[in-house]
Amino acid sequence: MKIYGGSISGNCLKVRWVADRLGLAYDWGEVDIPTSQTHTPAYLAMNPAGQVPTVVLDDGGPLSSFADVALVAYTRIAHHEGGFDLADHPAVKAWVGRVEAALPIA
Repeated sequence: MKIYGGSISGNCLKVRWVADRLGLAYDWGEVDIPTSQTHTPAYLAMNPAGQVPTVVLDDGGPLSSFADVALVAYTRIAHHEGGFDLADHPAVKAWVGRVEAALPIA
């Protein structure tokens, strides 16, 4: 997968740190937030909201970051690290539900 984000953004770093913690293979795509790189046609094609972070899965499907908390939760759930149980995390469960409703997550 490839994670697009700005190193100056705490939201981007949360996703990156979870991927690192889980030992996931990923490429980092540095996005220059102050120069509005998120509003270029190429970036908007991946994430029409023009926000960071954006994760592009290995199958090419983008997981746009309208909720970076959901990206972190999805990453943990998808890789079954630590027996993460959403029942104990209703706010995360709600965000994951919104992501699943909006995106094709199997």
